[in-house]
Amino acid sequence: MPITPHDACIEPPADTRICRFIDLPKFRDLFANEELYFRRTDLFKETDPNEALPSDEYARRVLRLERYDLHDELALNNDLAFARQVSESYFINCWQIFEGETLDMWKTYGNGVAIFSRFELLKSQLTPMLDNILVGMVRYGEKDMTGYNLIRFLYTKQHQFEKERELRVVLPC
Repeated sequence: MPITPHDACIEPPADTRICRFIDLPKFRDLFANEELYFRRTDLFKETDPNEALPSDEYARRVLRLERYDLHDELALNNDLAFARQVSESYFINCWQIFEGETLDMWKTYGNGVAIFSRFELLKSQLTPMLDNILVGMVRYGEKDMTGYNLIRFLYTKQHQFEKERELRVVLPC
């Protein structure tokens, strides 16, 4: 069961050019072990404290919780804490949908090497894996988001990260 379909995971066209910025030790490790590096989702909170979490406003609206109501605020805290804990069981490998080099991407992630490929090649390497894999482009902003689904939260980020044009490979464990 390699790539598992999910309505939150929208794949780009097969010939889409993708890019991954990694530091030199991870680059050496990629060649030595011939394995992709997956990072635990909750460790991304260094750069995005809301990684894999809905905004408080979205959660309140969907769960029908009132702001400043003590019971509702406790329910919100409990729900978001649960989502954060569950995020520890997901591992992410990030790629950029490459449309051209940008200074922002080099400044933020370019402390080593940039690897270029095509989506179809990445997907062909994921297919033989034994574990379920989720693959899709990240959406930015919650405007079009519906429902309350932890997988959907993995593929939704705030608008401030839109310049990243991210493609995610997620390994649930």
